[in-house]
Amino acid sequence: MDGDYGHFGRMFAEVTVARADLTADNAPAEIDRVLRAMIRQSRPVHLNLPTDVVLAGVPAPGEPLLAPEEPAEPGVLRDFLAGCARMLDGARGVTVLAGHEAERHGLRGPLRDLLAAAPVRSAVFSSGKGVLDETATGFAGTYTGGISDKRARSAVEDADCLILVGAPVSDSVTGGFSHHFAPERTIELRPSRAAAGRAVYEGIGMAEAVGGLGEVLRGMRLPVPEGYGRAAGFPRVTGGGELMQRHTWPAVGPFAPEGSVLVAEQGTAFYGAQEVPLPADARFVGQPLWGSIGYTLPATLGTELAAPGRRSMLVIGDGSLQLTAQELGTMARYGAAPVIVVVNNDGHTAERAIHGATAPYNDIAAWDHTALPAAFGAGPGTVAVRVTTPAELADVLALAARTPDELVLIEAVLPREDAPELLTALARRFAEQTAYGA
Repeated sequence: MDGDYGHFGRMFAEVTVARADLTADNAPAEIDRVLRAMIRQSRPVHLNLPTDVVLAGVPAPGEPLLAPEEPAEPGVLRDFLAGCARMLDGARGVTVLAGHEAERHGLRGPLRDLLAAAPVRSAVFSSGKGVLDETATGFAGTYTGGISDKRARSAVEDADCLILVGAPVSDSVTGGFSHHFAPERTIELRPSRAAAGRAVYEGIGMAEAVGGLGEVLRGMRLPVPEGYGRAAGFPRVTGGGELMQRHTWPAVGPFAPEGSVLVAEQGTAFYGAQEVPLPADARFVGQPLWGSIGYTLPATLGTELAAPGRRSMLVIGDGSLQLTAQELGTMARYGAAPVIVVVNNDGHTAERAIHGATAPYNDIAAWDHTALPAAFGAGPGTVAVRVTTPAELADVLALAARTPDELVLIEAVLPREDAPELLTALARRFAEQTAYGA
């Protein structure tokens, strides 16, 4: 508080693609410029609105906010597609690997058309889960580098040509950078640029590139690759014994109806949900890139308000819940009716797996989770149940399906050391890379 209000603008400049300090004179042009950048790039922006400008009159804008995106130069697009055709010619196996930018830039439809153009396999990074139809022939699952299951790993790493669509590489989505695909056999599509092998072409939008690649594939006769078919279903596990992670995810998967939203908190929840096959037209929300715990409870409020016709299901750990639990009150206020599964495994199990298995900083206070909805103002129809066996979990999920207009909170009690196999493998790799325990 030293009187320099420029601190805030300079701070936001590091994490935004456009920003402006508004005045009465520049507001119409600057608001449009900044929001246009936000819409086109699907990234954060910042507008600083001083209190003495809030009520100032401004002239009306002279043109629409969202001008059409400029198409790529015809020669650049032609050269890129020619390079792609050379890489695809003679390929015995082609795989499309999608990431979160594909979802942000609205490529569900274009990618569906691309995959229908030829017998190619498909997979997603965990950051892009849900952008592809996981019930479609050729879908191989979630690729997480060297810790992927055999089907997904083979589809990506054995492909003669790999098409990366909006899939930036980061540590958590590649199993600690344990991925294996050479640039020479990779076509990569990113916002405003594309690459065919090591040749980079600037100014090509992803939708434009996906559409062009579909035309190239339609003109080729690609053989049906080995392993091209429908993925096996997730076997249902039931019983009356102790509830474990291996029981939880087969129960969660079949519950999610077509068109629903599955939200998975970072930690055991995310890496368990990553392997759950999604039904057609489902959505998936997670945050593997930054791993900010507590994000998904308010994110579920967002999915409920943004898509009231889609029921949301959140799976969140007990430690993460304690960061943002108050949003249950906002859900109650607006009548949101998600299904919330609280994984009660007595603390930060994901952190225990990486470092500090018995350290007190991974312990948390023991809450009565089933009392939370009422404490935050939820109505009398709310369902709040504690389960300790696979059979109890199956029963309450069946009840949740019969009460689509009520908030349902399920406290699922699991062992403290139990974790999904994928998380255990990734935690081991992260611990090795950071030399914990050395």
